[in-house]
Amino acid sequence: YFDPRKNTILVTGRTPEEARSILVHEIQHAVQNKEGWSPGASLENIPYDSRTKQQYEQKVMDLKRNKNIDFTDKDNLKNIDRRLRTELYKRTAGEADARLAQARQYFTQEDLRAFDPTNFYDIPLKEMLIGKP
Repeated sequence: YFDPRKNTILVTGRTPEEARSILVHEIQHAVQNKEGWSPGASLENIPYDSRTKQQYEQKVMDLKRNKNIDFTDKDNLKNIDRRLRTELYKRTAGEADARLAQARQYFTQEDLRAFDPTNFYDIPLKEMLIGKP
């Protein structure tokens, strides 16, 4: 977790390698904050984040029109909501950048010089949600 108010990072991992990967991800969020770039997101704030609110509300409306969903099954609704939040979370530019930083953490200097990040994002650039929450 990166806390921009305190400019601190808290990392835990099951293994040192996992902790290192998470640290790289969170350092990228610190860089985004310092540079004024589009920041990361949190699953909890997806319905309220200006980058994701409209898409979230539209997808919820679409789901409400779906006659195949059992709206009395609370566990199923929680799972649907979690998947929806996760999809939008992953589409924020700050999270895509942080995942890309993780992906290249073991690159050599030569790899980094030859690396074109636009070819390696895990979501299409045109689908990224850019801006501030």
